[in-house]
Amino acid sequence: MKVLMTGARGRLGRALRPFLSAQGIDVLPLSRTPDAEHRPLASLAAAAGESDVDAILHLAWSTVPATAEGSATCGQDENVSFLRAYLESASAQLAAGIRMPRIIFFSSCAVYGEPRIAGDVFAESDATAPIGRYAESKVSAENLLAEYRAIGGDALVLRVTNPYGFQQSPGARQGVIPALLRAALSGETFQLWGEGDTIKDYIHVEDFCRAVACALEAPARVFNIASGESIALSDVIGMVQELTGKAVKVDRKPARLWDVKMGRYTAEAFHGVTHWEPRIDFRAGIDRFVSEVSLSRHLSPLGRW
Repeated sequence: MKVLMTGARGRLGRALRPFLSAQGIDVLPLSRTPDAEHRPLASLAAAAGESDVDAILHLAWSTVPATAEGSATCGQDENVSFLRAYLESASAQLAAGIRMPRIIFFSSCAVYGEPRIAGDVFAESDATAPIGRYAESKVSAENLLAEYRAIGGDALVLRVTNPYGFQQSPGARQGVIPALLRAALSGETFQLWGEGDTIKDYIHVEDFCRAVACALEAPARVFNIASGESIALSDVIGMVQELTGKAVKVDRKPARLWDVKMGRYTAEAFHGVTHWEPRIDFRAGIDRFVSEVSLSRHLSPLGRW
């Protein structure tokens, strides 16, 4: 199987690419900053037209929740416009009787917004009600893909929760787990937005990669990819402190209005058609991540942050 991967330089792409390659999948990476290894992102439509391409993993997205709030036009930003342009090209090809590869779009469970009743667990049948610009733009993209499916396009949407278990640069503005570990191991201050009672679903990167491999063969529809284990941030902080043996200095900030406070999700639909299920519970995943981060810092003064 051959797949195109947009956003191959991103944190998820860097984790996913070697995993899929180890499964015997030929991954052709695309990036906004091409080089000898990465094709230009703008060449997606041409690359998708190659006869031996089976699927597109569309990870490329130029904003994260924090940066999206700084863009008043996020709902119609470059990300949505890029996807629209590709789907228009793909639709024309379909109309001409040309087979187009499956496109798998990486959305977010943030599209559901807050539950109407505390404790509710979101499933794919629940309506979307995004409360931030990042989630709004993901919904816009999902709507484009629904229109593409309606004309016969093979499009699958993965609404992913919060992957963790991979390291990233210190300046990255996404990923509470690496920020917490960085604060614990370096003595830096961790910025806590709100009171620590925000509840989120965290999924280990290994389980995420396995889910994507399963999605290559799953029905063309919308699926949640979640661990089903939602944890309060205050409990995450306590766990990191316990496992590292280090106190975390916390700087409290006002809660961010666009941040989902009560995130509980089920991936039963995806399990039902693929038999995928998460294998790494949160405590075990954090313990593993702490060990990996500590080792990398020991091997190099800069580590892999």
